[in-house]
Amino acid sequence: MLRFLDEMNPRARARLERTALVVLCLAFAAWPVREALFDPSRILLGIDAALVHLPWSEGPWSEALEVEGGPRPRNPDLAGEALVLYPAYRFVSESWRRGDPPLWNPFVAGGVSCVGDPRYGVFDPQVLALAGLEALGGRGLFDWGFALLAWLRIAAAGLGAYLLARRLRITRAGAALAAISFAGSGAILLGASSSASHVAFFLPWVLLGLESTRGLRPQMGIAGAALAFGLALLGGDPSAAFFVGACALGWALAIVREDRTAGARGLIGLGLGVFLASCSLIPYAEALRGSEAWSRLAPPRAWPNLFAIGMFVIAAGVALHWKAMQAREAAASLPRERAWLRDLGSGAMFALLFAGTLALVPFPLVARLALAPDLFGRAPGEYVGPGSYVHAAAPWIPLVALALALSAILSPAGRMLRRRAAIAMGAFAFLLALGAPGLVELFRHVPVAGAVSLAPLAAVSALLLSLLGGHGLANGTRPARLASAFALGLTCFVADKQAPLAAPPASALVADREDGLVAFTRLPPAELGARGGEIAGWLHPSVPAQRVSLRVQRVGADGGVESAASFESTGSIGPSAPVSSAARLAGGVPEGARWFRVRFEGAPSFPEGTLRFSLVLFGEDGERLGSRVAAFSSVRREPRWSGSTLALAGASLALVALLPLAARVWSLLAGAAACALALAQVFSFAAGQNPPVPRAEILPACKTTEVLARQLGPHRFLAEPGLLPPLTALAAGLRDAGAERERAPASWNEVLPEVRDERGNVVLDARAPGLRLAGVAMLATSRPLAAPFPAENWELVAGPEPGAPERAEVHLYRARDPLPRAFCSPRAVLPGEEGSNGGGPDPRSAVRLEPGERFEPDAPLVEASVEGLRWRNGEVRLRAALDGAGLLVLTDQYAPGWMVEVDGEGSRLLQVERAFRGVALSAGEHEVVFRYHPLSLRVGFSLAFVAGIAVLFLALSGAARMRGHWFSLR
Repeated sequence: MLRFLDEMNPRARARLERTALVVLCLAFAAWPVREALFDPSRILLGIDAALVHLPWSEGPWSEALEVEGGPRPRNPDLAGEALVLYPAYRFVSESWRRGDPPLWNPFVAGGVSCVGDPRYGVFDPQVLALAGLEALGGRGLFDWGFALLAWLRIAAAGLGAYLLARRLRITRAGAALAAISFAGSGAILLGASSSASHVAFFLPWVLLGLESTRGLRPQMGIAGAALAFGLALLGGDPSAAFFVGACALGWALAIVREDRTAGARGLIGLGLGVFLASCSLIPYAEALRGSEAWSRLAPPRAWPNLFAIGMFVIAAGVALHWKAMQAREAAASLPRERAWLRDLGSGAMFALLFAGTLALVPFPLVARLALAPDLFGRAPGEYVGPGSYVHAAAPWIPLVALALALSAILSPAGRMLRRRAAIAMGAFAFLLALGAPGLVELFRHVPVAGAVSLAPLAAVSALLLSLLGGHGLANGTRPARLASAFALGLTCFVADKQAPLAAPPASALVADREDGLVAFTRLPPAELGARGGEIAGWLHPSVPAQRVSLRVQRVGADGGVESAASFESTGSIGPSAPVSSAARLAGGVPEGARWFRVRFEGAPSFPEGTLRFSLVLFGEDGERLGSRVAAFSSVRREPRWSGSTLALAGASLALVALLPLAARVWSLLAGAAACALALAQVFSFAAGQNPPVPRAEILPACKTTEVLARQLGPHRFLAEPGLLPPLTALAAGLRDAGAERERAPASWNEVLPEVRDERGNVVLDARAPGLRLAGVAMLATSRPLAAPFPAENWELVAGPEPGAPERAEVHLYRARDPLPRAFCSPRAVLPGEEGSNGGGPDPRSAVRLEPGERFEPDAPLVEASVEGLRWRNGEVRLRAALDGAGLLVLTDQYAPGWMVEVDGEGSRLLQVERAFRGVALSAGEHEVVFRYHPLSLRVGFSLAFVAGIAVLFLALSGAARMRGHWFSLR
């Protein structure tokens, strides 16, 4: 076979290699998503995460998710895909298909800019592809498109890594290892349909474009880098795009050191990429400045851990000394036996120094998952480590690639281009992604960038370490391989050890005795698992509790309760026993008893140690009646190697230590063995990470959404936390006043601020003065509103109790006299002036203008009417009739880019009551049109158009130059 390939025509061999490469990448990428890819009745998305929230958790849809302790999604870490991405993509797809550009979303809060929120992917070709699939084959093809795009992204990640590795002069076997390691890394496979995955796979293509600026077609390199970087910026995850851009910038600067002309071309390509995505970047910057999230871009900055920084400096010094020692000894000619003994001894010594130095640095517990991803169980449903498994295991790459990458770092020289840049950026990104103390605090001191989430940085470290691993496969020296194998083996051994926490005294672990007033029929297990559970029981009829909550506190070694480790969740009280409790009744329940049920999260949500579960009872006015210590449970995170992981890790380190360097056949066999081990580790790691979900579980219709859709009309509703979370109401076309508060404009949160109880929990307050002004006509709660309840303002229209006017999974209240969405006011005042309404009972008598605005009519109106309201995404039309001058107020969000026309002529848009739009009208009948036409979008499109022309010109000129080159060869 090798002889046949050597004798083949070079062009035919290159064509065969490219075809085989694409086929292999597609075949490899199909494995992690095969279940949804080949079964159109299922969707590759954690859409079932919505079914554990009200109102769906009380319906038949959650039966498939019912496990011990209540319903549980197949992979809880993918909740963001179900609660945010799917409704957002549905909105964008439906809007584009009906010819209503989704530039503005009127269904969230008071309205938000879609082009200013990258998650919607308004101009992302990947989201537009979903819309195109729906246009071709309906909703089923749209849902299947998530698996199709995930498959293509994984394949593109592997193909890009292979081509980049070959461009960097890495051997074919090394390039194949790099492709497998990057495409199979935690950053690519975990959450294959998340917004970060829309960005990460572009990174090797951006770097490949930068490298191509040195070849025969530099124009094509500039165009390729610009196109790949522009598409990455449009991908929908600002944090991931930021780190891709930072890596690309560092790579371009590394090229500048070697070739200023090529480096300048690369910087031009990156600049053109920014301009290509300016149609999204500029509106995003504008929306971010006016949102609540802007104030959180400067988090508190802790003082760096100087000891940890010193340890990293020592580790770097040890590595540099090791490389210098190898360079000196390479010139000395020693007998083979003595050389082997020298390599073995020096490798062991380096392993002790290097691993010992790193062992002194207090890395987070989850950093161990970079070596063994199942030390604390594997998601979904088994992981008991702290936090989210998707974020914790994102820095993982196959151990064989990591060991070879360390050997490449320790080797004194090599043929790989950009080796120093890859080592510096790859090591720094890897340590940051692991949460290395000292380095993380230093990064947090960087203005603005320091507030960016570090989770997407794992994609940068995965690519650069995979490239170094491919380089080390053929170019790592034997001492470096021995040292890296010993060092990682020793680190794995240390990672399996953990000092047990001191247990509290038995006298502190005593629950309250039952007194006939409160009884428990279900308690947490003695050791808390990954899936969590619930506490359930009954209350005596004489107990006046109207609300219960569960308080979880950690018990220290001295028996005291640690207030810093306290968690609380609210439960429900009903007349009938929960199913989980009814099966465990032992009798003795008094007649008229009421039943309670409180669910709690699993081990990843709690600190390690002993936990105390207390039931807290609250009365009608919210006062605390008392509490009961229900039970004690423990969270243990003892590292446990699975047999398969241990076998693969041992085989990987043994292969790296014994890897031959001499004969070509042996090198090919060693490369094949390394790739096979990497594949085995990837397939083991990917198992179950992206479970497919039946399409019937995609935000199914329920009585709650049906009643809301029928009762709301043009108004909004407000739900308590956890009920119809983030954007799920958007899928039903409902206007949710409380959705996405962090991303909503700050002025909206001033009108409708969050209300917190005495324990700091966000609650729904039916008496909030901003409800009426914000157009809230309905409230959704999990339990009846407690007194003092303004019954004169709200009436119950649906609920789960038999006596409710209509059946629904939750309690729905309707305002008796909701404020119209658009109305006319005869008078306007400035803040602080007498008569300022400020969200009072009837804004139709006077409204407040922002400073700098004025409305002083000579003959104010007495009567006015507003009719014919018609909404589109970026347009609102209405007719107003006034018998005098007045101020028309539309209770939709005021934001830059909105303009107003009165009878076909432009008029000045006023900012009313902090958050709303207004326009002054004279007496008579008027046709008023509000339109969203932001200057930021127009500027962004202009820049994108110019950049697109430049990229197209560069691509065509590069293609023409290449054709001329081929003709000259002939």
